[in-house]
Amino acid sequence: MRTKTQLELLRQLRQLRQRKGLAKGFTLVELLIVVAIVGILSAVVLPRYIGARSSAAAGALIGQAVGQAKECATFIASGGVGSNPSTSNCSTSAGTYAVSWSPAVSGLNCLNASSGTSTSTRASIAIDSSGVMTCTFS
Repeated sequence: MRTKTQLELLRQLRQLRQRKGLAKGFTLVELLIVVAIVGILSAVVLPRYIGARSSAAAGALIGQAVGQAKECATFIASGGVGSNPSTSNCSTSAGTYAVSWSPAVSGLNCLNASSGTSTSTRASIAIDSSGVMTCTFS
């Protein structure tokens, strides 16, 4: 003989088995909410990602130009001792290195200069006759 508790548990188990067949997917409202959330997130995140990627690419170009300018500055500061760096923009008296990028970005740093909030597409590194480097954005 089964107790009342056992009978009630069996009845609830039958009900769960019957409901289980009905709840196999998402409702249309749930899917629309998910699509709306994904759309809003992509509208906010995608432009920031593209901007960060552009800034990183411009920063890499600036870093490469600074490295070449340092080679030239060392060559100039040593009075032309040794071999001239492999770059063609360096002489024993001065040198200039310029890099360009697209699209225009802001917030870049080069040596002790910063582009700040203004957007720029070009950086120039000039080396004077004593080997001192200066950077300007345009």
